[in-house]
Amino acid sequence: MTGTYRKKPIAVQARQLTADSYRDLINALTHEQFVAAGETADGSVFLEIRTLEGQLRASEGDWIIWGTHGDVWPVRGDIFTETYEPAVPLPAGFRSEQLVAVKCAACEYEYDEDESYTCYFNSVEQATTCVRDAGWTALQDGRVLCPADDEDHAELRRNVGTATAS
Repeated sequence: MTGTYRKKPIAVQARQLTADSYRDLINALTHEQFVAAGETADGSVFLEIRTLEGQLRASEGDWIIWGTHGDVWPVRGDIFTETYEPAVPLPAGFRSEQLVAVKCAACEYEYDEDESYTCYFNSVEQATTCVRDAGWTALQDGRVLCPADDEDHAELRRNVGTATAS
C-alpha cells in the first residue's frame, strides 16, 4: 500500500564505545556477536561485531545498539546524535498513550466538537469517523478538510481526491 509512513519510536539499549567502556562492551556482546577488538595505530579502540547485515566495525565514539530482538549493530557517533534521543522512563503507575488531534489540511482549523477546546482521540480511525460525522471530508492521502467552502479547500478536494467511507 502506498502512503506516508513514520517509523515507530522503539526504545533500544545503546552504549558509546570509548576507551573506558571498551571492556564492558566486549563482555556485553554474545559469542555470536563478538568478532574482534583492538587498538588502532593512533591509540583509539575498535570492535568488530557480527550484525544482521554482516560483520561491521565500530570505531571509538561510535555507539553499539541492541535491538528489541537481540540483534546488535554499530552507529556512527554523529548519526546516533541525529537519530536517537534519550527515552524518558515513566513513573510507576503511569502509561504512555498516543492521542490524536485533528487539523484541517487547508486552513489548519482544529476540530473542536463543542467549540470549547481541542478534541483528542485515541486513534486516527476514531478521529476520522468523528470528523466525518461532523461534516468534514477525508482525503485520499489521510488528511481531512473542515466544512469551509473556499478555493483552498476545493483545490485540495480536486487535487488529492476524497476517500471513500469505510
